[in-house]
Amino acid sequence: MSKHKWFFKRGNARLSWENVPDWAVAAAIDLNGQGYWFHLEPKTIDNNWFSDGQCRRACYVGKQCPDWQSLVFKRPAEEFSGLDFLLSLDCPVTFEVRKPCKPVLPTITAEEWAAIRMLLPGAEYVMKSRNYGYVNASNMQPVLYEWSGDWSVPAEGELIRVPILDRRFDHVPWRESLVKYEAAS
Repeated sequence: MSKHKWFFKRGNARLSWENVPDWAVAAAIDLNGQGYWFHLEPKTIDNNWFSDGQCRRACYVGKQCPDWQSLVFKRPAEEFSGLDFLLSLDCPVTFEVRKPCKPVLPTITAEEWAAIRMLLPGAEYVMKSRNYGYVNASNMQPVLYEWSGDWSVPAEGELIRVPILDRRFDHVPWRESLVKYEAAS
């Protein structure tokens, strides 16, 4: 028997906050029974959940969910945090407010670039797709179009998926994920 505390169980699907990605703030199940973790709070579009942030597949129910609009779950707030503890002390506490740091882009080795360039000659760029968090390579510089909400490659360019890099880009927001090939000197 599993030790996890499931907050959602239906059909083949099981979701627990104990095994959620660190970046996820919510989970939701769509009409088709597909569940996703979301980086930002999701909204509904047609019969699906949508978010401006990162999302990743979490589970699959195995059938349609007519009550899908009620199947959105926000990550619970921590019951006790270090900040609560500091504020409970009877002494002055000072805080330094810093701007959030940009995430560090993953390193792509020369061997990985060589493999990517064998699959797509002239590949110069690697970037993470917004919709599913897939990592793609392109032989032309992609452009970020706000209206489409994802990277777009010019019509004469090519794009291939690079699944071996998906996990390495998990922590990077898709809008900040563009990596350019740099030949070793």
